[in-house]
Amino acid sequence: MSAPGPESATASKKYREKLIAVAVIAFFIGLGLGALLIDTVAKDKYYKALLWDVYDYYVIGMRDMEAAADLVKANYYTQHLQDPYRRMWILDGPSPKFYAEDAMKQMDKALEMLTETDWPEGFRDEVSQLQTYITELRQLVLKMQEIASKNTYTSSDVDRAESILDSFHDYNSKIHDLIKGAP
Repeated sequence: MSAPGPESATASKKYREKLIAVAVIAFFIGLGLGALLIDTVAKDKYYKALLWDVYDYYVIGMRDMEAAADLVKANYYTQHLQDPYRRMWILDGPSPKFYAEDAMKQMDKALEMLTETDWPEGFRDEVSQLQTYITELRQLVLKMQEIASKNTYTSSDVDRAESILDSFHDYNSKIHDLIKGAP
C-alpha cells in the first residue's frame, strides 16, 4: 500500500470545508427555526395569560356579586330590627349598589380586553365564546343592579339576588375549562 498522495489531501480538505459550511448553515437554520418556535410558544403563552386575566376579572366581579347579594340579605333583615340597630347597619355598611356597579366595571374590563386585543387565529373560538359568556354575565349584573338600587328589600328581592348569584356561579367552571383548554 502506498501513502495517500497530495490529491487525496486536497480532496479531504475540500470535503471538510464543505462539511463545515453545511454544518454552519444547518446551525443557523436551526437557530432560526428554534427562535421561531420559541416566539410562537411565547406568543401562545402571552395570549393564554390574557385569557386568565379575563378570568380574574370574572372572579373579582363574582366576589362583588356575592357582596351585593349578601348586603341585600343583610339589609332585608336589618329592616326588621329596632331603630338604633337598624340605622347602624344601613348607614355604616357599604351599599349593595356599590358592589353591583363594581361587578359591572369588572365585566366591562373583561369584555374590553376580549374585543380590543388582536387575537391570533388559534384563540378566536375561545375568545368568541368568552365574549358570549361575559355578555350574558353583564345581563345578570344588570338584574342585580336593579335589586341593589332599592332602598328597602323584600324576601322576593333576597330570593332573586341569590338566584342571580347562583346563575353567576354557574359560569365559573365553564370559563375556567374553556381557558384551560385553549392552545
